[in-house]
Amino acid sequence: MLAGVVPLGLDTHREDPIAILGLRSEDLGRLAGRVARLGRAQLHVLEGGYALNRLGESAVAYVQRLGSA
Repeated sequence: MLAGVVPLGLDTHREDPIAILGLRSEDLGRLAGRVARLGRAQLHVLEGGYALNRLGESAVAYVQRLGSA
């Protein structure tokens, strides 16, 4: 079985000062659910995130969806 490395860039959040994508925490959770349903072994690596007031919220939304998919 092939494994995948998934870069988790929380700097995609719309309140991040370098954000281009403008995602919300809920959007990151939905993306995590889609990735989890691929059915492959995965390593998720946190890469960035500079909106300190949203880091925890975004990470929790992402990890919760990984665990429930």
